[in-house]
This record gives sequence, structure tokens and C-alpha cells, in this order.
Amino acid sequence: ALTEKVHSFELAIKESKDLTALQKEIVGARDALAKKDTASSNKDEELVNLRNAKASLKKELYDSLDKGTSPSS
Repeated sequence: ALTEKVHSFELAIKESKDLTALQKEIVGARDALAKKDTASSNKDEELVNLRNAKASLKKELYDSLDKGTSPSS
């Protein structure tokens, strides 16, 4: 009976170590995914800024064409 308890205890320790390793792997994967989300969000923001700059330049160009002047003069 004592041998069975020791064996059961050893199995529980092994399972605990396996679960700890798995938990670390999950946390690492979650952190990597969060970094990708942040990078993607930053790229989205950059794209919006570029689109806004393009729209602003386009408006400036059309305004200057309407006035018969060159842009930014």
C-alpha cells in the first residue's frame, strides 16, 4: 500500500511539472500573440495616418488648381 502511495505521489509530481511546463508555453504563446496584435494595431494606425496625409495633399492640390496657384505657395 505504501509503494502504491509513493508511486501515486510521484505521478502527481510529474503531472504537476508537465502542467507547469504547459502553462509556461501557453503564457509564452499568449504574450507572442499580444505583441503581434500590438504591431498590427500600430500598422493600422500608420495606414490611417498615411491615408489622412494623402487626402490632405489631394485637397491641397485641388484647391491650388482651383486657384491657379502651385501647392503650398
